[in-house]
Amino acid sequence: MKVLFCINILILTLTLPGKELSETQLLKVFFEKRNFKEKNAYITGEVEQFQKDYAHIGASLPEDCEFTYSVTDTGNGYKIWKIKILLDTLENDYYVKIKIEKGKPKIAAIRAMFIPRMFELAADSILKLKTATDEQKYQAENIRMWYSGDEKLTKFLKDKKTEFDNILKVIQNESEWEKIRTDDTTGILISNPYFKENGLHTSLRTCRLNLIYKNPEYPNLIFFNLGGFLDNEVGYFFKIKGGKIPRPFMDDFIHVEEIENGWYLYKTT
Repeated sequence: MKVLFCINILILTLTLPGKELSETQLLKVFFEKRNFKEKNAYITGEVEQFQKDYAHIGASLPEDCEFTYSVTDTGNGYKIWKIKILLDTLENDYYVKIKIEKGKPKIAAIRAMFIPRMFELAADSILKLKTATDEQKYQAENIRMWYSGDEKLTKFLKDKKTEFDNILKVIQNESEWEKIRTDDTTGILISNPYFKENGLHTSLRTCRLNLIYKNPEYPNLIFFNLGGFLDNEVGYFFKIKGGKIPRPFMDDFIHVEEIENGWYLYKTT
């Protein structure tokens, strides 16, 4: 009789619905575990629409990766999480939008910089060449910056802030901006002779800038572009006065992070 009672309890336990995952537990399973049989119960929006038949990210990641989870933004019924993945010296950042539906967290969107690895491999090859010129090495190091994690990019601006501020002092003046900006565009090419004539050429190279521009959607910001591929862009912006700033998962922005004193890191895709 006791054996029958135990069997009944076991059957009842196995048929009860599993405990709902919290947001952190959901992300840990999605990114760290090989198996996630209940994945489709925890996805919504574009992930459910376009990625339902694909494996979760953890199914293909090496087992010795290290993970860090943090919330970068919150809104009405959602949070934006950043997942930092570290493997040896390689660092990659994913950004995930989690919505709460009927009290249950669900992954609604996933973003990451998408820049083909061929550029990184080419840059590494150039840096190993004994015959590479200083200019070739400089350009290769610029490309390597595109693949940097958020922590490295934040540290880079802090380390070079004097040079960034020197450039900012000139171009935040509206009359100077109109004088030096590229015709018919909202941007300033780094090759513009104005910078060399005014002693800013060295600062531009030190900051590894590709383009400085303004976005009509955000007239209170000046963008300092480090580079990228197609619509995958990485750089900084400075907030020169009051007004809105981009939010993650709005327009093409996937990450916006305040660094200090009006300076922000941004990524688009």
